[in-house]
Amino acid sequence: MNACAKPSPGRGAKLEALVRSYKTDCRPTLRERLDFFKFRPSFKEAVSSAALAKGKGGKRLPHQRHIRRVALKKAHSLLTGNLKRLRSSSSFDKLHDQVVAILKGVKWLGCLYYYDSALHIGANLGKWPHKVYLHRGTRKGAKALGLPHGDQAIKVDCLPSELRDLPAHEIEDFLCIFKKDLPKPPKASGDREDAKPNPRLRC
Repeated sequence: MNACAKPSPGRGAKLEALVRSYKTDCRPTLRERLDFFKFRPSFKEAVSSAALAKGKGGKRLPHQRHIRRVALKKAHSLLTGNLKRLRSSSSFDKLHDQVVAILKGVKWLGCLYYYDSALHIGANLGKWPHKVYLHRGTRKGAKALGLPHGDQAIKVDCLPSELRDLPAHEIEDFLCIFKKDLPKPPKASGDREDAKPNPRLRC
């Protein structure tokens, strides 16, 4: 999810080794970013920074570098105009749904922006995801591990044991960062080479 000092273990490295690398090299970057939003002087400032995708020092966050300014300004107006609605969300899932509902129809915004904005606002509210939300990057990571990847999110219980000691938002970060490095899952007997995970499979 963030730029980090990711090592290069090479494709096919053991999942356990990749998780260790994540904890050492990437987790601190994510925690620093989330702490920025968690400790904003006010909820309004947290929402404002999240909407404009600006972190420490007012710098644009990596995932939103290419979003047009007009879209971010529109999102800023809509999100800061719905502070009460956002604050009243009883869980991360509901907060995420509120962000999507508020911003639906704004051009050039998509799933990753919705998730990141909800995660940053949720950090300020102390509301964290308990499922792993999928967008383009994490979906590729889930697919690489042979996991169901057709829905909006995956339950943590469905993930390999090596990942389950990470909180859901760190698993999302891990899958996005290491999507090209993940080992392929072993094939079950009778699997066809061209078999694809069923996008309708719910976990």
